[in-house]
Amino acid sequence: MTEAILPSSSLSRYYDAVCMYATAVNDTLAEGGNPYDGLAVISKIWNRTFYGMLSGKITINSVGDRFSDVIVLRFWTHREKLFRTKKNKSVNQSSTEISPQTYAVYESVSSTLTFKVATKFPWPYNKGEPPPDQPLCGFAKKKCSLSDSDDSNVVAGVSGFFGVVVMIG
Repeated sequence: MTEAILPSSSLSRYYDAVCMYATAVNDTLAEGGNPYDGLAVISKIWNRTFYGMLSGKITINSVGDRFSDVIVLRFWTHREKLFRTKKNKSVNQSSTEISPQTYAVYESVSSTLTFKVATKFPWPYNKGEPPPDQPLCGFAKKKCSLSDSDDSNVVAGVSGFFGVVVMIG
């Protein structure tokens, strides 16, 4: 059975970049410009939206920064078992199909978040609830006392190890 091999995401971005550049060069030539004039070619890329083959919508602003849209996906795994007979022998074959489901899309140009599915997002941990907004000890570990921190546990463990080594040897 032949499986489709998808190109890497970085390869698709390079492909889309070359297509954007080629489009800008073609537009420069169509207006009678010089394709060796880098500023003329770049000016055809700025303030423009391209549609990449694999990257989707690519929007470049007036200073050459790319707006990146974010798509939140969940991949569902479907497993099927196929039972076939070959010359009166049963054969157990299984196949796996992975299908993506789009939950939300953030469009950076308009700063809008659109939910595509009305159901609750299935968080894999924390009993299906979203993770907390802050870590338990805070981002700078200021909410935890020194005795509860990982650093003091590591220091105690290393000290205990060397204490045992000194006593034995």
